[in-house]
Amino acid sequence: MLYHPHVHMLVTAGGLSGDGREWIQPKNPAFLVPVDALSAIFRAKICAALKKAGLLKQVPPTVWKKDWVEHCQHAGYGHKVLDYLGRYLFRVAITNSRLEKIEQGGVTFRYRDNRSQQMCRATLPGVESIRRFLHPVLPRGSAKVRYYGIWSGSSLSEQRLWSSQPF
Repeated sequence: MLYHPHVHMLVTAGGLSGDGREWIQPKNPAFLVPVDALSAIFRAKICAALKKAGLLKQVPPTVWKKDWVEHCQHAGYGHKVLDYLGRYLFRVAITNSRLEKIEQGGVTFRYRDNRSQQMCRATLPGVESIRRFLHPVLPRGSAKVRYYGIWSGSSLSEQRLWSSQPF
């Protein structure tokens, strides 16, 4: 329940040809873009987007000096990918089964330490527990999932026109 903004993305291993009629395999079957390059590109794109939106000055300069953690992995095919993404999109911050007690204004819950993999307990004041629980809740009107590229609505409409043709 610590603050750590992050993004999960589903990226195809390859892409459609310019006319949308042929699937093009990646040049390297192990990855679409090397992780180090992807990290540098992602960081630069975030910085450019914040600057364009006039929000860059609101980001503390220390953010750009810290190492960003990037992790890329093959998530599988079909239902396996949907299961993987579904765990992140539709789970809650802390389940009822991890809550142990609520007394004297404090909430005690169990969590797994990422370093040791041991189960631990923490007690937080009630207000702080609620703040952390609600932190990932998006403001009204915000989209949790966005679709780009071949997954965008306009692209999917185009795909329906020629969906009878195999790749």
